[in-house]
Amino acid sequence: MAYDWTKPDEGNAERLPVDIENEVTVTGLRFGNKNGPYRSTAGDPRIMLILADDEGRECATMVTLSEKAAWVLKSILSSAGVNLQKMVEHGVEPEHFANEEFAKANLIGRRLKIRVKSYASADGNLAEIVAVRPRPQANAPAPPAPPVPPAPPMPPALEDNTDDIPF
Repeated sequence: MAYDWTKPDEGNAERLPVDIENEVTVTGLRFGNKNGPYRSTAGDPRIMLILADDEGRECATMVTLSEKAAWVLKSILSSAGVNLQKMVEHGVEPEHFANEEFAKANLIGRRLKIRVKSYASADGNLAEIVAVRPRPQANAPAPPAPPVPPAPPMPPALEDNTDDIPF
């Protein structure tokens, strides 16, 4: 039997649409290929995030795990509602995500909103994405107002010295 070139590919998901906000879940991570771990041109570790919406449409994007390029990962984590302050307190660095076990535990299943800007790369499969920051919900309670600082103490009252007025 010959290969059927007209048969739809199984396992290849439809791409996420471009220029539309999509709510997605991190469904997979790739750390390398047959040539070894993914690396940036500067030699920094990289990972590929596989993102899918509820309809099964996907995109893949590469994230460089260096201090200089961490803004991309930071925007993704922020959009997913991750407490970035706690990451600071626990000493988490971008390079920690190069550890497969750590990355899977902290990324797989995260939900966020993205907009696919375009599909790029030599094979046209990698997406350039923008993570969309969560907007406050209309029915969500407003955050508490900052406390009002106490008023400064009043200066001491002036003495009544009306008898000293010369005129």
